[in-house]
Amino acid sequence: FLSLAYGTIIGGITTFLGGARNALAVGLLEEIAGFKINFFEWLIYSIPLVTILFVFGFALLITLFNPEKVNLEEASIRIKRELEMMPPFTFFELLASIIIVLTICGWILTGHIGLGLAGVSLISAILFFILGIVDWKEAERQINWSAFFMYGGAITLGSAFSQTDAGIFLLAKLPYFESNIVILGLFFGLISLILTEFISNATVVALLLPLILKIGISLNLDLKILTVTNALMSGLAFMLPIGTPPNLISYSSGYYKISDSIKAGLLMNTFALFSLYICLKFIW
Repeated sequence: FLSLAYGTIIGGITTFLGGARNALAVGLLEEIAGFKINFFEWLIYSIPLVTILFVFGFALLITLFNPEKVNLEEASIRIKRELEMMPPFTFFELLASIIIVLTICGWILTGHIGLGLAGVSLISAILFFILGIVDWKEAERQINWSAFFMYGGAITLGSAFSQTDAGIFLLAKLPYFESNIVILGLFFGLISLILTEFISNATVVALLLPLILKIGISLNLDLKILTVTNALMSGLAFMLPIGTPPNLISYSSGYYKISDSIKAGLLMNTFALFSLYICLKFIW
């Protein structure tokens, strides 16, 4: 179950479609600095870190817990039986599938089709209503409206940092980084790793990224690297069940103790920081 959680966490940082924090980070970068990161640029940054973490995570879990061999034949038969019992695809399910696939393609091609993430998402949402796949009452019940206010507040905070001297004031209160992107990246990477164990990863991005970008602008550093660093580290909550939904769902299964999660998570977080150093110093 830890492997399922860790696989979900690591996979969630691979593209900016893997979590709201990624899209929020891309939006803040564009709002504050005017730079855009497309789907393939994000992959260039994330793939090295994801590959290193995946290999280490697999080796770590195998070493720490020495899992027993399991016969999956019975489970495979049960899954096939349930699939056979499922009703056939309805017309509306087919329409929804087509829209979802086109939406994902639109997100991937952002920057090449004249639309951003928000534009593609809005068109898709409108199609769901026009084609009668969902109605407004159903959507109103399911939509997390507080998330809209949080992300809107984050963009507003970013604009405030960009248009005032608040960032310069905070920069004067922080340690002197000597325009070293490796040191600055590791510093805020560590803070992001710590905070994301206790609060929402999107909240970590909303709190830290406007400040990080303002500092990066003041020190003339690569803002794309700083943005990706904050977003990637904010998504790596390996230790505590409260850090991210995959951890909570995995822990609620009852197959491991909180001490197991903390032990493995602490090692994963430590190695994530080391991997970040490798990427900042030699790859990015």
